[in-house]
Amino acid sequence: MANKQVVQDLMKYNDIITIQEHWLFKFEENEIIELADSLDSMCLTVCSDEDEPIQPHYRPRGKGGLAIIWKKELHEQIQVLPELNNRIAGIKIGKDTVLFSVYLTSRGGRGADMEFEEQIEQLKEINTKYMEYKIVYIGDFNASLHREKGYRRDKVFKEAVQMMDFILPENYPETPTFYHCNGMDSSQIDYILSKSNDDMRSVEHVQSVANNTSTHIPVKGKIRFCYKHEGKKVIEEKRAKRKKVIWEKVDIQEYERNIKDALTNRNWDPHKPANELLQQLTSSINEVSEKFSVPINNRKGKRKLLSPSAARLSRESKSLHWTYKNFTGTTEEKGKLEKKCKQKKKELRACQRRESAEKRHTGYKEIMNAKQHDLQLFYKLIQKQRGERTNRLSKLFIDDRHLEDKNEIREGWAKYFSDLSTPTPDIGDEEYNKMIRDDVENIETICLESEEGTINLSMENVVMKINGMKNGKSPDSNGISAEHLKFGGQTLAKVLQIIFNKVCEERKIPESFKNGIITPIYKKQNKPIEDPNSYRRITVSDTIGKIFEKIHLDSVRHNIETHQNALQRGFTKGTSPGLAALLLTEAIAEAKDLKKMLYATFLDASKAFDVVWHDSMLHKLYHYGLKGTDWLLMKEWYQNMSSQVKWEGSLSTKFMELQGVRQGGVWSPTAYKMFLNPALEIFQNNSLGMRIGSVNIASPTCADDELLLSMDQCELATMTKVQEDYSKKEHYKLSEQKSKVMVFNQQKKLKATRGNIIELHGKEIEIVEDYKHIGIKRTTNTQGQGHIDEAISIGRKTTYALMGAGLHGYNGINPKIGLQIWNIYIKPRVIYGLENIKLSNGDRKRLNQYHKRWLKQMLQLPERTADEGVYIIAGEIPIEAEIDRKILTRLMQIFRGEDIEKDIAERQLAVKDSTSNSWFIYAGKILEKYDLPKIHDLYEPP
Repeated sequence: MANKQVVQDLMKYNDIITIQEHWLFKFEENEIIELADSLDSMCLTVCSDEDEPIQPHYRPRGKGGLAIIWKKELHEQIQVLPELNNRIAGIKIGKDTVLFSVYLTSRGGRGADMEFEEQIEQLKEINTKYMEYKIVYIGDFNASLHREKGYRRDKVFKEAVQMMDFILPENYPETPTFYHCNGMDSSQIDYILSKSNDDMRSVEHVQSVANNTSTHIPVKGKIRFCYKHEGKKVIEEKRAKRKKVIWEKVDIQEYERNIKDALTNRNWDPHKPANELLQQLTSSINEVSEKFSVPINNRKGKRKLLSPSAARLSRESKSLHWTYKNFTGTTEEKGKLEKKCKQKKKELRACQRRESAEKRHTGYKEIMNAKQHDLQLFYKLIQKQRGERTNRLSKLFIDDRHLEDKNEIREGWAKYFSDLSTPTPDIGDEEYNKMIRDDVENIETICLESEEGTINLSMENVVMKINGMKNGKSPDSNGISAEHLKFGGQTLAKVLQIIFNKVCEERKIPESFKNGIITPIYKKQNKPIEDPNSYRRITVSDTIGKIFEKIHLDSVRHNIETHQNALQRGFTKGTSPGLAALLLTEAIAEAKDLKKMLYATFLDASKAFDVVWHDSMLHKLYHYGLKGTDWLLMKEWYQNMSSQVKWEGSLSTKFMELQGVRQGGVWSPTAYKMFLNPALEIFQNNSLGMRIGSVNIASPTCADDELLLSMDQCELATMTKVQEDYSKKEHYKLSEQKSKVMVFNQQKKLKATRGNIIELHGKEIEIVEDYKHIGIKRTTNTQGQGHIDEAISIGRKTTYALMGAGLHGYNGINPKIGLQIWNIYIKPRVIYGLENIKLSNGDRKRLNQYHKRWLKQMLQLPERTADEGVYIIAGEIPIEAEIDRKILTRLMQIFRGEDIEKDIAERQLAVKDSTSNSWFIYAGKILEKYDLPKIHDLYEPP
């Protein structure tokens, strides 16, 4: 604290100051606390040994450490935030502002850049958690926004600032803030960052500070914040009391008996229309559910409820305290009463601590018993870490209007989705449109005269589909969820069988099956919150209708999917989206072996699922094997289909959906795949695009994520034009802004000349050096580590989302719980898709460094701990071994299948030697690495 005088001088003219690198250890922090007290101020301080305390006899040269000092008159406006470590510390100021003092790792030293990137990810998580507040970052970032010399950390810092939408305050000086002690070097690495110039004003570098012995220049600015004060409570609009069935607390046998009684008392005449039978069933379920429903508290802020024993002790404690306060007896008797009050209060606190510990252990047990796909617990942990947040959308921008009232926003959403669900007039080729419409009319006539299709549904099939539904999903517009049907027993299943068979007999879908509830979901990719295009929609369909939809699809799936293109990898049983990524890897390797460039167009269809042309979809499904009653039911399903938007607990007006397939619908993925299928068949039938031997892999596709490949640039331009023509004919649009082109294995950077432009709608498609395809970041730079950087970044984001920014080690959670969270949630996201690409030795080394560092932090181990010791203590294997295991699993999946990947494997293993870049040769070397059978011995020819 050699600069004590500087702090005293600064506090004379400022309300809050932040200090980076105060160089104090934990046993010395009283020095800065006493200094703050002498200045009539309060202090938050974090020492450099906060996470790893030093031994009492060991006092190394100080490093790091943070402090925030504020005047006592502001204390009621200040709240210390939980994000607290020796690099980041924060406070909340007033009602709407959070300020973080930041000191990021400096350059040099082992693992400094990796540590710097970790801290950047912590800042991103803080930005997400406090996105409803005005956020101000102030401090020493040890990276520059203006430095001409290109350090990696400068690039990472600039990208993070841009991604978080932070800006430098207006007229921010570009003069250096750091002067190296060698007297020659200087740079600007100290900043005040905010999201708006209104949040931070009058920023300056304070050059003339007497007694400043630091190598840094203070940075000064003015913060605007909203004072918090006691005022009139805002009375919120009261909502109608809602009820809900808490299935964990319901006597299932009692519920089943009630359902049986309710259904037995009704007339289930099979001659009645299906609509009438369905209304009877829905009414019966709702009547029974009402008996088992409990009121739900609609308030956003949940009041902490005491257990019965704690509530009893609380009442007794308050009663004794009231008696004590009003006691008028002798001093001796009052003393005894005071002891009783203290004893009762002690019992209450002990009870609360005991229950808190039990709740904590229950949470730990829940985590330890969790599986990888337990997303409910995953989001529960994130919500617990980030806390309850109010709805971030306060206004919606539609048709050049800003909607701010929640009712206006709800209806605005309805208009937006209604417009999206309404076909644009005069689109496409009118002659082709007329042909499709005429064909659909003819197909309908043929099917009406046909007796083909689903006629009689068995009881076993209905029960199987009911039991296969997932619990915990949102109820439909009738208030029915999967549990209502699953726990209804055989009587309810029998009634459903009667209704479903009646639907098949009538060849008419009940109106309630066609209703949906839309929820807009923010995409969270730094898109404008008020722009409706930043959202995707999820539709909750009728629950009973979903069961019938599953039965209907399963009865025809095989006939339809036999026509599916072999390169379609989305939503297909027995295959994986990752195989589309593997085909791209193999195409790059094949081109590299042939010393040729590979050209790739990544096509993006705008609102692909939302604009599917119904007539064309039905036309294609008929020719792919959907006949008779099955086709008529499908056509009926997409007639008079309607939806409502759910917003702020209420529903919008109903609107018709005249195009598109519902995201979340059972039939939707299959219907969309077959709608797109002819576009993929074109390349197969005309021998266009990339080939490996005799195997055509021109268009590896995962649902609407389409990729075009060719080693000839002119051929790729032709393929792109073919897809453009098909999209126009089929009434959907390919986005020239979002579609991208990549060129792999290029010897030198392409120049944007007319000869290498690939166009879409007459506009050039941008040639990029990296692109995220099916969750894997691809890069054209052979020396780059884009995919590994992305994987590590995802791991850090997931860690901080689950555990909080910087909360680990002595400051964090139980190491055993941390390791379980790593295994079930973080590790799968880090290594996702890495089995489908080739990793260099450098890639593997970086992943291992990240993994070991993570384990050391979680287990509170010193940095110098031997690698073997880390793995033994953690009970973990190296992360590269996990990836190798996934690679071998993928290899055996291909060998056991009958898809085109097996044909490629046969070809590559027959003609390639050990110097090839092929993924299959790479997998063979991994088998040799673990002394397993050779790859040729494992392969079985078809």
